[in-house]
Amino acid sequence: MDPLLEETRHLLTATLGQAGRATEKWEDVSQALQAGKTDIVLSLPWEHPGEAPQRHQIVLSRREGDRLVYYNPKGHAKLPVGATLPGNKTVPERRVEGTGLESLPEFVIRDLFIKGAGAALIPD
Repeated sequence: MDPLLEETRHLLTATLGQAGRATEKWEDVSQALQAGKTDIVLSLPWEHPGEAPQRHQIVLSRREGDRLVYYNPKGHAKLPVGATLPGNKTVPERRVEGTGLESLPEFVIRDLFIKGAGAALIPD
């Protein structure tokens, strides 16, 4: 399992008593979204401005049409809703959806997950 996700799994288990089910299959994430699950933790390849590409976690919040809204712990709190965040060689342009919330088309997150050996924690 992805070391970053394993660390999150241990923290969630220690603080909440459970961390959910770990998976490395996008089909499991897609099914959880279809079932209305929220707070799905994804570990993906990511590049932040001024940093080398690395593993990064986002937390899927909801599906809105063809987009997935997610919490980004390094999100931009000062930008207005609807603002566009610039893309880079790892992550394309994203839209600000609220404080710490961003969105991308679902196919983009799916491709990052599949091509980047993504991993997920799906709540029970």
